[in-house]
Formats: sequence, structure tokens, C-alpha cells
Amino acid sequence: LVQGVPKPEFKDEFANIPNNDVKARLDNYAADLQSNPNATGYIVNYGTARQVARREKLIRDYLVQDRGIDPSRFVFVKGGAESQIRTRLWIVPAGADASEVN
Repeated sequence: LVQGVPKPEFKDEFANIPNNDVKARLDNYAADLQSNPNATGYIVNYGTARQVARREKLIRDYLVQDRGIDPSRFVFVKGGAESQIRTRLWIVPAGADASEVN
């Protein structure tokens, strides 16, 4: 069996939801990251600069402080300007091309 090049795996997407709901979605994401120790999490945020900064801080603080994820295990990507905040969560296995993440 020949293994192909691994591909980024889309995990979740959510928009303007309460912070506690964001954290609940991040629980599943943190578990996925922890079960794939060589993978990197890519977190793509769309929205206004202020919304994106606020969402990134919430996610970083929760993943690092509450879930114990090393900050080197995830990367924030600015997805672009939109009128409402929207977040897409990806897991990128070692060797995968992260340019597919959006």
C-alpha cells in the first residue's frame, strides 16, 4: 500500500456565536490536535480586524491555558475582511501542503 501525501483536514466552522460555544467547539479541536502530535492546527479567521483580534485572543488563551496546547502547535491565518466574524478550524498533518487551508 502506497500512502499519498497527507492532506489538510477541515474540522469545523462557526460564525458569531457566544464565547462558551466557541470553547465547546475548541474542545473537540484540541482533542484532535492532541491525538495527532505531529500535526499543526491552522485557525483561519475572517471578519473585521477588531473581531479577528478578539477571536484570536480567545482561541489562543483557551487552547494554551485551559487545554494545555503548546502555542507552537497552531497557526493563525487571516482569512480576509468580512462583515461578521467566522472561524474555520483545520488539522494539517506533517508533510501536508498547508496552502490548501482557507
